[in-house]
Amino acid sequence: MKLPKQLDLLERAGQHVVAGLNLHAKALGLPNSLRSSVESSLRDLAAADPQFDKPSPHFMHTIGPALAKANYLAGTAITRSKEVLRARFGEEWSQAWAEAGFAHSTQTPGTAPERIDLLAKLAAFFKAHPDCEVANSEVTAAQLSKRGAELQEAFHNSNEHSRAWSIGVSSRSLAGERLRAALQAILAELEKALPASDPRWSAFAMNAEPTTAPVTPIPARRGRPRKNPLPTTASPAPLTSPAPANPESAAEFQLWKYACQLAEKAKLQADQARETLARAEAGLQRLRTEAEQAMSLAKNLQTKADLLAPAGSKGGRKEGSRPTSFEMPLPG
Repeated sequence: MKLPKQLDLLERAGQHVVAGLNLHAKALGLPNSLRSSVESSLRDLAAADPQFDKPSPHFMHTIGPALAKANYLAGTAITRSKEVLRARFGEEWSQAWAEAGFAHSTQTPGTAPERIDLLAKLAAFFKAHPDCEVANSEVTAAQLSKRGAELQEAFHNSNEHSRAWSIGVSSRSLAGERLRAALQAILAELEKALPASDPRWSAFAMNAEPTTAPVTPIPARRGRPRKNPLPTTASPAPLTSPAPANPESAAEFQLWKYACQLAEKAKLQADQARETLARAEAGLQRLRTEAEQAMSLAKNLQTKADLLAPAGSKGGRKEGSRPTSFEMPLPG
């Protein structure tokens, strides 16, 4: 027989087994230690909070979003600080960047601890150089310190909650495994003591036959499949119900944490893409300005050339002569 993987169903099965042992343990010659082990495991499982069977709603709705928001604001503050420092130190990394807090490159760090450390260094730099602060962009020592403190608090809350939740998940999982082992021991004894057709199986909420009994397969049905396909065996009691489709709670929790990490990485990549686009736009604007200045200079030189042309020339040059370089049309 298969025991359910879902802990609440396993707990219910244990309660049915205890009730069955109270009725038939003496007649079947089963030792009292079997019932004691199940009762002890049931008490341990009941002591563990059943909320740990699922991902933490407090983390999903409060702590996780708070951490994501603080991390995003911290990344934005670092990006704006880099824009201010770039005008002072240039695009390429140098020792001046290192003094501001960027040890080896100007890239925004991806993890929360690294961002907290960088924000503290940036706050110290702008505090020592108040002339570099830009209040409109919130690039000030006070604002950077605030963003760092917010991220540190959110990161600390996330770690503490994750640690406590992991302990709760482990405690309940261990209690469930002890109960499962006790029930498996009782099942082994019952299969030895009771025939498959014995009505006393119902006292243990085990109406289905053991797994050693043959299972008659249902032939495949041609045409469109049924909306509710027929089961391959009789409807089992709770103790023999199949494993739930959902994964274990610990795996779900780890999956949630991994999804948060992916979201954080995606936001970091988006910030980096925005930085690259901003630099490209600034470079394009600089090239446009230089082109306009070159055009203006060319026009001024052409005007001077016309004024210095020999008298009697037409349009600033002799008839039939080739146009000067200043009279050549400029590229559009």
